[in-house]
Amino acid sequence: MRTIIVGLLVALAASGSLSAQKWGKIKFGKVSDEELAIQTAPTDSTAEAYVLYHQQDLSFNYSQEKGTVIQEKHHKRTKLFKPSSFGRADVAIRFHQRSSDIVGLRAIIHLPNGEREKIGGSQIIREDLNDQWRVVKFTFPKVTPGAIIEYEYTLEYDNILVPTPFVFQEDVPVAYAEFTAMIPEYFNYISLGTHGAFTVSESETTLNQFGPRSHQASATADTRTPHLRMRYVMEDIPPYDIQPYTNNASDYLPCVKLQLRSVEYPNQPIEYVLGDWFATAKELDEHPTFGKCYSASGASNTLWEEAEAIVLAGKTDKEKIDRAYYFICQRLRWNRNYGFTGTDVPDNILKSGTGNSADLNLSLLALLRRAGVDAYPMLVSLRDGGNHIEVYPIIDQFDHMMVYTEVDGHPYILDANGGSRPPGVPRVQALNHRAWIARPGAPQWIALEMPPAQQIVVAKVQVTADGQAEAEVKTRLSSYFAFEGREQSRTATELSGQPIAADIISVFPEAKVLDHLIDPAEPVNDKLDCSFKMTVPIAVSTDEYLYVQPILLRLLDQELDDVETRVYPVDFAHPWKKQFISTIQLPEGYVVEEMPQNIKLVSEDRGMEATYTATLHPDNSIAVRFAINLDQTVYPAAAYPTLRTMYRQIIELQEAPIILKKAK
Repeated sequence: MRTIIVGLLVALAASGSLSAQKWGKIKFGKVSDEELAIQTAPTDSTAEAYVLYHQQDLSFNYSQEKGTVIQEKHHKRTKLFKPSSFGRADVAIRFHQRSSDIVGLRAIIHLPNGEREKIGGSQIIREDLNDQWRVVKFTFPKVTPGAIIEYEYTLEYDNILVPTPFVFQEDVPVAYAEFTAMIPEYFNYISLGTHGAFTVSESETTLNQFGPRSHQASATADTRTPHLRMRYVMEDIPPYDIQPYTNNASDYLPCVKLQLRSVEYPNQPIEYVLGDWFATAKELDEHPTFGKCYSASGASNTLWEEAEAIVLAGKTDKEKIDRAYYFICQRLRWNRNYGFTGTDVPDNILKSGTGNSADLNLSLLALLRRAGVDAYPMLVSLRDGGNHIEVYPIIDQFDHMMVYTEVDGHPYILDANGGSRPPGVPRVQALNHRAWIARPGAPQWIALEMPPAQQIVVAKVQVTADGQAEAEVKTRLSSYFAFEGREQSRTATELSGQPIAADIISVFPEAKVLDHLIDPAEPVNDKLDCSFKMTVPIAVSTDEYLYVQPILLRLLDQELDDVETRVYPVDFAHPWKKQFISTIQLPEGYVVEEMPQNIKLVSEDRGMEATYTATLHPDNSIAVRFAINLDQTVYPAAAYPTLRTMYRQIIELQEAPIILKKAK
């Protein structure tokens, strides 16, 4: 029997290089004159810092008290070049409260003049982050350009399901990064990591001590157990660059990420840790901080007593759903922590008035079940938390729980957190494209697709000969654009900060908002109507010509055209439609010399479409319509060259002028 790491074991790529042999002998607290003398990173002279050494060693121990325990030894050494890197001197290491601890922490700063200073025990702070996590924090003193900060610690934990992933690449250059592991053959792990350009890639079976005496053959036999020894090294790693509209970037970085699949001790049947999604849904449904929160009547009696009359006043299921949603939003406050399981039963959450994201949504689900609404918990990994893994029932991948129900046969996703975001509009951070419905007996993965958010801007513009214009603007925003607009209006201190008006001012900084009205819409719905007047320097005047900018705001972000190549997919959180319609009254004495041609652009996959039309009317006015529809939210990096051509055309259109000439 031998340990299997599915998809991770590859042929030996290279034996240890001179650099690897050198770094492999590194000792904590001892830096070389060569390291102290480094002025810039060899591969990137602009880098603010340079990771000289980063190592993680994974091993397994056994104790009679705790059973199998993982020990992870971490060691990191970083050279600081610029003041912008000094934030790296503030170190925070997070770990689970109940199942893990940090021991053997040492930290030292090496100053450019050769002096060094250790971090004392009184300078190390341990504190609770929430009911699940603790943190160890410390700050290196006397930070200065040229200093080297170094620390090491051991993380011990008895939950062996998911060892800490090791990521080789960082936001600054890395000279040497190494992952090593010694795994007893009893534990079958699968790999969820991304392969890298390893300079060393080794694996072999070796013998080591492990386990209680009962697992050994006899007192006189060789008591060592076969282990899988792994070693992966990368050297001279360039920094990663997070490009605009990137999601789950960590999935594309070289890393080692393991997940326990099964355990097989000698003379015992295989115990599968990863069962299937049906078993996982059943287990969650029976869990006291999950299924019992909404299925056990005793968990939500008080909550239902207070909400019953309000919820049941709704005549339709949708009205009941919406009433339950707003009741939770008004009575419970999110404590800024995410979770896919609750911290207490709904009645106690109601009493405290606050809870994590799952607490609020489990309480909402309890109300819907009491009201006879067919609804289920839905789990997601948040954006930038990694793409979902659907092949294996890995529960730890989830960060957040929402409520899935249907209205008139269509999905209606609920995510309670404040009344300014209406039902059916989950928080943007939860829109990671896929979701798992934890329905006992019928669990299901679904595409998490939202209807397109819409932005419609209608402007009536009167241009004068000096290039100034008076504009009357009416807007309608829906879905996420409406929610963002309400939040923007709530925090704005001046008229120039109001929704849409601020977007116009970003294009025309000298524009002035004269008034601004916004529909209060109580209760909040998924629409937001605004109207305002403003003066805008819409045109540039020359001797005979007037160059008019007809599009008052940018419909497409110019960041999409900022890079030549994409490393990551282009990822929009949700589909959207934007439309700008304008009637431009020309100044007296001017005629149209040139207008952009009418055009319709469609991407190859038909997931994106743009339309531009400009029409001259007999009354010397021009009707302009510019619309962009984005139906597909994710585009692979390989498709970027073609998409970039379309982005450029759209950006050129929204900046293209109408040229007027003085009439003779």
